[in-house]
Amino acid sequence: MKTREQEPDYRSLSEVQLKYELIQLEKRILRITGDPLSQHWRKFYRWASNKNAVEKVDELMLDRSYILDLLFEKHCTPSEVARLERINDLLREMTYRTYKRTASLFRTMLASPREDLDDDLNIDGYLLPEFDLPSSILRLEDDDYYGSDFVRMAAILQETEEYKLGMAHAFCYPQPGENYHAGMTDKELGCDNMLDDDIDNWAEAGLNHDRLSHIKFCHAVHALVTHLNYSIPDVLRINNFKIEVKLTLQQYSDQDRNRLWWWSKCDFPRFKEVLMHEAASREKGIPLEDFLLQRCRDYFEEYADEAFSEVGIQDINCYLKDVFKRLRHE
Repeated sequence: MKTREQEPDYRSLSEVQLKYELIQLEKRILRITGDPLSQHWRKFYRWASNKNAVEKVDELMLDRSYILDLLFEKHCTPSEVARLERINDLLREMTYRTYKRTASLFRTMLASPREDLDDDLNIDGYLLPEFDLPSSILRLEDDDYYGSDFVRMAAILQETEEYKLGMAHAFCYPQPGENYHAGMTDKELGCDNMLDDDIDNWAEAGLNHDRLSHIKFCHAVHALVTHLNYSIPDVLRINNFKIEVKLTLQQYSDQDRNRLWWWSKCDFPRFKEVLMHEAASREKGIPLEDFLLQRCRDYFEEYADEAFSEVGIQDINCYLKDVFKRLRHE
């Protein structure tokens, strides 16, 4: 959940004061970013590539969303409630579709021939708000009440929220030894929407409002207003949402043509051979035992130290066998 380290006492301010603070915040934001809708768009993209500037704008956007949620708490008209209810229904449906489409692509890959050199397969499905053109943001009857420059702020939010998890993240990362097949259910594939199945209502923060109590909020709406810097008035104006499912296939090789997780695909003689081959190129003066201990730490982390604590490394063959067994959980 998004948090604010030094929270100004916005809740004590009147509507007029809140709107004044909102305008000042958005001016500060635009001074950093430039106008995302102007002809001088290159300045805007220079800002978006500056990590420190993005972090500063992210902090300002957090205050902005808080002020807008306070204004929504005071305003909250029947038309806003009805629109939020429709958005909630849409995003709940799209969340399920995100998981279904991700699982469907996973099954397609499981049923397709794989190249022998394919080491890693990742499938990620995301549900995201999308700002492409000004038409991505609705212009509504109470825009004047809030006083926000919703269109420009949406273009900026697109950049500050880009690398956050978004509203839904369905993923399939099969690991060596996991026996998936195309006939498995979404749940068996680990790709079902438990976030909305297991929790009745995600009405937290600004969504916990008396006039919204009849709505069972899905996780996607919850994520927008509590994990990301979108206020409820921002959410009411987002006109475009997208489901994005990505497949990544990877083939790895080290200099000796050993593949990803090579130690899980070989017997002990080959395991020892790879490490001893690397040791042959070690810097002069480094004892073989010291090199192998460090190299095992590089590769196998805590398993290397656990084996060292158990059997030591005076007997190299014994040490490497112990590491190998731990990697195989024997």
